[in-house]
Amino acid sequence: MLVRLRAWIANNAGQPQRLALNPLLHEVARILRVEVHMRDTELRLQLCDTVPEVVADGVQIQQVTLNLVLNALDALQQMAPEQRRVTIRSARNAAGGADVCVSDCGPGLSGIVAERLFEPFFSTKPDGLGVGLSISRSILERHGGTLEVEQPACGGALFRFSLPSAAAPSP
Repeated sequence: MLVRLRAWIANNAGQPQRLALNPLLHEVARILRVEVHMRDTELRLQLCDTVPEVVADGVQIQQVTLNLVLNALDALQQMAPEQRRVTIRSARNAAGGADVCVSDCGPGLSGIVAERLFEPFFSTKPDGLGVGLSISRSILERHGGTLEVEQPACGGALFRFSLPSAAAPSP
């Protein structure tokens, strides 16, 4: 099933084009405004003005970001409302490309080996299918990017995806 889903996504990919990430991230926040409100959560945007443009299918990158934010919202459900906060950050990375980080103040990964999160059909949610992060990583890799998870010392989880700058040679 996952192989067919990945093939479908690859075959239905839009035409990659130069893309400014910050407007896309603003759009993700707008799309999720009602969901964030219903879950009594705060969504913060911390967007850097010097993020380079990337060459990507904007709809697919938007889907990856939506998936990461929805996962963060799910992770916060057991937290007190005043502790529910998700942050989307953009930045220029050391390689000159763009980083987007989605972090939360939730319970963290609680002993889960981080790489398992990207395995097809592995889920930490009782009703989860375990395909979102695997597909997200595949989408980013097709764009010459990466998707990684970190466990910040302050708690919660941080998912970082990186994409090469539009000025860099295509993968």
